Amino acid sequence: MSTANFYHGNTSNIFAVLMSNTCNDEFGFDDLKSCIAEKLSENLDNTALDTFSTSHKQNFDRNFQGSHLYDLNTQKTFGDMTISIEVSMILREAYYDGASLDYDLSFSTDWSDDFESYEDAVTEAAYQSDMNAGLKVIQSRNIEEWVSVTKDALIELTEKIFGEVSTPLNIAGIFSNGEAVYSKA
Repeated sequence: MSTANFYHGNTSNIFAVLMSNTCNDEFGFDDLKSCIAEKLSENLDNTALDTFSTSHKQNFDRNFQGSHLYDLNTQKTFGDMTISIEVSMILREAYYDGASLDYDLSFSTDWSDDFESYEDAVTEAAYQSDMNAGLKVIQSRNIEEWVSVTKDALIELTEKIFGEVSTPLNIAGIFSNGEAVYSKA
């Protein structure tokens, strides 16, 4: 039984990097990180992004282990409710050759971290807030609007940068034994 070479959990395409048939040397990983940092710095003023930072967190999957490259963070306060959005850029090892770029998206409040959906973060913030019930409803709607627009902008920026530093691929087909054939996106 075989498996597809690349894993992509959240990206719209497979963003392949560090493949043996490309000109990568032993410094390929460091070059990739530097290139992504440069692209992030170029785009920092043009987005809702507050900061980006390097991370040493590990992201493990049984077959496709990964390392976090950078975390993109932004936050906003609505009354006494603060919501943060974090996009963690991940270099995910391929099963056979190379690697792919992916991201994880998480939300947090002043009271709790790591919500996978912003609806849960908004519910928690409203529950913990000291504002009156009417103001909580109004601010919750404001948060939902801001998060919707901001998360889409951060995801778009992430995928734009991934596209500039990688070879975007689509899955052209998967055989019955699990092997995959890829085409350029």
